[in-house]
Amino acid sequence: MQAHHVKTIIDANGSLHIDALPFQVGEAVDVIVYPTVASRVNGERYPLRNLPVEYIDPFKPTADADWESAE
Repeated sequence: MQAHHVKTIIDANGSLHIDALPFQVGEAVDVIVYPTVASRVNGERYPLRNLPVEYIDPFKPTADADWESAE
């Protein structure tokens, strides 16, 4: 299968036009359209990504008073 990558911009009427494709006239093709990465990101989707994580006493039990065996 031969794939061809083209970057283009959607027209004001919501259509797109692609010229000079490297396929034969009359050849059936599949067209899949994805937005580019820059246009997908309208805001910070994961604001905590790449922030440092600090664990304070990670092995300490969290709810000692809630367990009957702790009394």
